Amino acid sequence: MTLLNLKSKLLFAIPVITGILAVANITASNLVATTGKDIKDLDRQAQVLESTNASLKQAIGQSSSLTRLQNIAQARGFTVPEHLVYLKAGQPIALRP
Repeated sequence: MTLLNLKSKLLFAIPVITGILAVANITASNLVATTGKDIKDLDRQAQVLESTNASLKQAIGQSSSLTRLQNIAQARGFTVPEHLVYLKAGQPIALRP
């Protein structure tokens, strides 16, 4: 192989390799940009879901508050007992004849 032949091959190979690397660079940049947009969209979705979760927790807390449950019980006719009876676990509640 002569020196001239080697130079002509190098002159051909360098632009081809440069072109391939340029296309690879553009492709990688495009993928990174798309991935960044996807991550941003997912972050936005996560924020919306966290906000919804917080409002649902607040609604659950309000609906299960003792004051609200007491008001519902009174509206349905429940009353505070006048006399409480405590049963011990060791004693039978009813005796068989």
